[in-house]
Amino acid sequence: MESFPCRKFINQKQEFAKLKEIFDGVIKSNSLQAVFIWGISGVGKSRIMKEIKGYLKGQGGSCIFCDSSSVHTQDPYYLFATGIGAYMDSLGIDNPQITDILLKVPLPESSELSLIIPQIRNIVKKSTDLEADDKKRRFLLFKAFVDFITELNSFSPILINFDDLQCADKASLELLRYLIKQEKNRNIYIICAFTEDKSLDREQIDIFQALFKEINLEPNVTSIELGNLLLEDATEMIDAIFPGIGKSREFAGLIYDVTKGNPSFIEEMLKSLIENGVILYHNDSWQIKQGITKKDIPASLEDIIKGRLKALDDETKEMIIQAAVIGQNFQIDILKKIGDKDEGFVSEIINRAKKMRLVDELETSGRFNFINKNTQNILYNQLNEEQRTKMHYKIAQTLANQHKDNLYDIAGEAAFHFSRSPQQERAADSSRELLEKTAELFDPDEVTEYIG
Repeated sequence: MESFPCRKFINQKQEFAKLKEIFDGVIKSNSLQAVFIWGISGVGKSRIMKEIKGYLKGQGGSCIFCDSSSVHTQDPYYLFATGIGAYMDSLGIDNPQITDILLKVPLPESSELSLIIPQIRNIVKKSTDLEADDKKRRFLLFKAFVDFITELNSFSPILINFDDLQCADKASLELLRYLIKQEKNRNIYIICAFTEDKSLDREQIDIFQALFKEINLEPNVTSIELGNLLLEDATEMIDAIFPGIGKSREFAGLIYDVTKGNPSFIEEMLKSLIENGVILYHNDSWQIKQGITKKDIPASLEDIIKGRLKALDDETKEMIIQAAVIGQNFQIDILKKIGDKDEGFVSEIINRAKKMRLVDELETSGRFNFINKNTQNILYNQLNEEQRTKMHYKIAQTLANQHKDNLYDIAGEAAFHFSRSPQQERAADSSRELLEKTAELFDPDEVTEYIG
């Protein structure tokens, strides 16, 4: 599986050139620009965002990056808090730049930031004179994010890079709206990707669609739609992964007929075919099994994933099903606690899944995600309702116990899991209490007052 993901950046060169052109404009004109990239799942939104992130880092820029998730839609400022925390981790907590930024952000504000950014909690002491009411503290928290970002911008251009924006929490969306509309004279480049996600509740869909409809009218906003690959691009992708195989037009055509040129689907298809011996490495070259026909090609992405999962040993399957209940992104530490396993055992199991290219490690230590969102969904649905309910409840309890000294860290996430285990004792009460905790951090009815 070392050939995955495809190392060559296929197609989308025109869109990538457009993204670079917009970034150059951010630098030359000292003006904030935002790009919204959209398309169906698996079309390459995350890949093109990764490419532009690498380009900007090469130009000396700073990056605040985070994947959104339906598990965190109730966690205020999740995208910004997680992105800033990851940025601080990448530099190191003792980095002089971080120290300088936090010295310039007023202490009452940085104290509020420390509630939901653990990395700051290790640096900033709680303000002793902060006796403000909840409304004032919510304002300070909103302003703290703005001040941190603007102070960071004094050091370098910033790329704010959010994936799966359709799952974003309300506070992150409002902060994003504020930056785009009110901080236009900044060297800030915002790139967000989204797709249609029918699994979200109606309220979440309506909130995101309303924001996008409004923001898309701003003169500093550009929208880019990505589509599937053409046959020649799909052929190039196959050949980049398995050199020589793409030259078989017949084989590429069989793959294309099923995948319709969806890059993620193509990769999952090729993984399946190599595991099933249709693609093999022989005499120092990649080859296709003789006499391959359409019957050798799985008919759907679901068939592919289910077939690959059947090959898993029981230990690996059990653990990654638990991971799927945690969410698209998961931590080894939580897996260890809910399964009552030692860290070495959990790491070994996750490494097996990683070698099969089912999961991948994120930049933040100890965090992983499912490479294909369909994999997570299929794994999740392999549990019956009673099993899922019990697992959600166990995850929620684990999160609440682990963060009992500061529930702000996980209030929305734990509430999500409690809400999916209503039959369990006190689950509904616990969910409600945790959501009341998130309301202490953000009230959408106050946003107009923040902006002034």
